[in-house]
Amino acid sequence: QSGLLSAKIVYEAPVEGGITRYFAIFDSEQNVEKVGPVRSARTYFIDWLQEYDGLYMHCGGSPEALSILKQGDVFDLNEMFNGQYFWRDDDKEAPHNLYTSSEKWNKALLARFENKKIFNNAWKFGEITSSSLEMVKNISVEYLSDYIVGWHYDEIQKNYIRYINDIISREGENDLVADSVIIQYVKSRVIDEYGRKEITTYGQGDLRFLRDGTMVRGIWKKENGRTRFYDITGQELNLKPGKIWIQIVP
Repeated sequence: QSGLLSAKIVYEAPVEGGITRYFAIFDSEQNVEKVGPVRSARTYFIDWLQEYDGLYMHCGGSPEALSILKQGDVFDLNEMFNGQYFWRDDDKEAPHNLYTSSEKWNKALLARFENKKIFNNAWKFGEITSSSLEMVKNISVEYLSDYIVGWHYDEIQKNYIRYINDIISREGENDLVADSVIIQYVKSRVIDEYGRKEITTYGQGDLRFLRDGTMVRGIWKKENGRTRFYDITGQELNLKPGKIWIQIVP
């Protein structure tokens, strides 16, 4: 993948067959040369997108996702109808060769400037104050027996290094890291013969929150259109300023 290193927030969620895809969120002021491969839309990505009022770039989508996008309430660019904002890398095989960049999406934003909004996520940031801290420095999430995501705390850099199957995840020469890692447990079910999933993004569920070499067990709640994170006492959690990675786990 390209561009995950620059993303401000990354969601990783399961799709067909238990594999995962990334939903990467960027600041419109960033300069990012290459992001991708750009893949198809899913309903749960649209649910999360609407918490941010952002531009959603994708190529096609599930029938349910495309039905939502056709209603016109989401600011999106489907490559199938907006190819000028994407390109294909001839060194890779389709569909894993579609990319975009900040230059491309800024052209789209200029063309439809009325859709550009100032974002206020309303999350809380600051020092960790929860009374239910555990000293947990490493965690792993087994999506499949041969696809295990790990986060290991780096005592020197004071952040978490991402692993896949015990190998450090890198983009070029740089490790993929996060300052706050949220493991968000969700209800999930298969909805068609292709194995596409329905993921519950509303209501509430369990979570694990990692920062500064500690872990907090708690719950996430999505009420009034915004997901927030709490410890088991109901106190809202302070995220650490920096990169946020949210692992969506069935």
